[in-house]
Amino acid sequence: MVVSHQEVLADLNEILRRRFNSLAGYVLYSEPYVTDGDREAVETLKTIAAEEEGFSVELGKLIEGQGGIPEVGTYDEVVADLSYLSMPYLLRQVVKDKRAKVERDEKRLAAGVSLPQVRKVLERLTEMDRRHLEELERVNRAYSEKTAKPAAAEADTPARSVESKSAPPKPEAQG
Repeated sequence: MVVSHQEVLADLNEILRRRFNSLAGYVLYSEPYVTDGDREAVETLKTIAAEEEGFSVELGKLIEGQGGIPEVGTYDEVVADLSYLSMPYLLRQVVKDKRAKVERDEKRLAAGVSLPQVRKVLERLTEMDRRHLEELERVNRAYSEKTAKPAAAEADTPARSVESKSAPPKPEAQG
């Protein structure tokens, strides 16, 4: 399958748009509900967003070098529903998004890229996305373990019936 130069530029601009407007970056700027226990997730997202932003600059230069005009576009509409939510929920959404990016990256590479400089950038992009996915999954597992521990502790505690709780003393009738 022969891919035209315009199709390559359109594909590179789509990659640029998704990296420049990354979900990791959006989550950080959407005012998520963050607790002290979310520090690691926030730092992970900051690192990923910064790397994706840096990669966007490189993609823009590549597009210009191929005679195109970088087009960063806007966020996908679905991200508008992700404001003011808890970090564990948002992290799961970023994991899903990153998995989809890795799948797209791998399909692009498997389809074959004729321009060596484009292929090289796509290989680095795929490696970066795989690394990000591993880190996101690690942090997500840590959240799951944290939330599972209190539930497990509750399960180990003998259940009490309502009757077994001591009731407050009844006031004496005055009369």
